[in-house]
Amino acid sequence: MSRIRSFADRPIPRWFRDAGLGIFIHWGPFAVPAFAPVMEPGGTIIDLLRTDPGNFGAKLPYAEWYRNALAIDDSPTAHHHRAVWGDLPYEGFRAIFEGGLADWDPAAWADLFVEAGARYVVMVAKHADGYCLWPSAVRHPRGDAVCSPRDLVGEVAAAVRSRGLRFGVYYCTGWDWSVHHVPVRRLGDSFACIPNEPDHVRYVTEQLDELVDRVAPSVVWADVGTPRGFDVARFKQRLVDRVPDAVINDRWDPPPPGSATPLGRRMLNAIVDAALPHLADRPFLPGHHRLADFRTPEYSEPDIPQATKWETTRGLGAGFGHNANEPDTHKIDPDDLVALYRRVEMAGGNLLLNVGPKADGTITDAESSRVRHLGAAVATEDAR
Repeated sequence: MSRIRSFADRPIPRWFRDAGLGIFIHWGPFAVPAFAPVMEPGGTIIDLLRTDPGNFGAKLPYAEWYRNALAIDDSPTAHHHRAVWGDLPYEGFRAIFEGGLADWDPAAWADLFVEAGARYVVMVAKHADGYCLWPSAVRHPRGDAVCSPRDLVGEVAAAVRSRGLRFGVYYCTGWDWSVHHVPVRRLGDSFACIPNEPDHVRYVTEQLDELVDRVAPSVVWADVGTPRGFDVARFKQRLVDRVPDAVINDRWDPPPPGSATPLGRRMLNAIVDAALPHLADRPFLPGHHRLADFRTPEYSEPDIPQATKWETTRGLGAGFGHNANEPDTHKIDPDDLVALYRRVEMAGGNLLLNVGPKADGTITDAESSRVRHLGAAVATEDAR
C-alpha cells in the first residue's frame, strides 16, 4: 500500500457526481419476522424525532431494527414477537433465512434496477444485527461465526456489474448487536451502543478490508459512527488503492468520550432532545466527516444546491427492511417518487432509493412497480 495521502483536494469521481439514482438493498434475517410499527401515512423518522423522541427505539418504523426493538420489553415489536414467535431468540431467524434462498435469483434484481434507471447499487453487507451476508473468514469477537455460508454480497455484485452498474456495500461500522447491545431507546443512546474494545476495532477493520478484497466496492457506506481507534484514513487509502474512483460517505465519526456511561448518556440525550425540535426548520442535518466524499441525509433533502456532493436515502415506505405490517397504501405515491427524484437532481444530489426484499429474496409488487414507474417516467421525460 502506498503512503497515506491527503484526500482534501480529491475531486468527486465523475461517475458518482453524475449518477443520479442508486438502489439500496436492506435484506437479512430481519426479513423473516418482517415487522416494525406503522406510522401515519407519509410519516417518517423525521416526524418521529420531532413528536415522540422518548419512544424512538420502540416506535421506529424500521424493520431492520427488529433486534433492537425486541430488547425493549414494552415495544410493539416485543409484543408482536411474543405473540407470533414465542421465546425464539433473534438468532433463530438465521436458519430460517438461510434455508429459504433456494429460488432467489440476483439476476432478476439486477434487471429491475436497470429498469429503474439506476447507475449504482449499494447492498447491506452487515447491518446492526451483526449478520454478515457473505462467508466472512474474520473471527467474530465472541468466537462464533455470524455470517451466511452463501456469498450473497458477491452474487449481487456480479449480477449488477454484468448489467453495467456500479456496486457498493453498506457496513454498520458503529453498532453490532451480536457483540454489544445497549438498547437504543432515545437517539442519544446511540453512542453507548458502539463497542470500543480492541477486538471489535480489529473485527471491523478486518471485515472492511475483506470486503474491499472480495468485491472491490465503488461505494463504502458506513453507518452510526465507528469504534474509537478505527483508522478511517488508513481504510480509505486501502479502498482507493484497490478502486481508484471509489467513494465513502460521511457517517464515520467515533462516539464522544464518556458517552457510554450513564451520566454521559443522560447528558447526550438532553442535548439531542433539545436540538430535535429544530428539525422542523432544518431537516437536512449538518455534519460532514473530513474524509467523506458525500453527505447522506435520510428522509430529507436540501431545497437548494449544495457546495458538497450529497445523496439522500429513503425507503419506498417509512423504513428500509421489508415490513409486512406496513400497508402498501402507505408507500410513496409513484408520481411523488418521480417528483422527489427531480427535486434531488435539481439540487445536485443523488437519490439512493431502497428496496426491502422478503426473506426469500422476492421484491414485492408494491415496491417493484414503483421502481419501474420511476425508471419509465424519467426515461420518457428525458427523451422529450
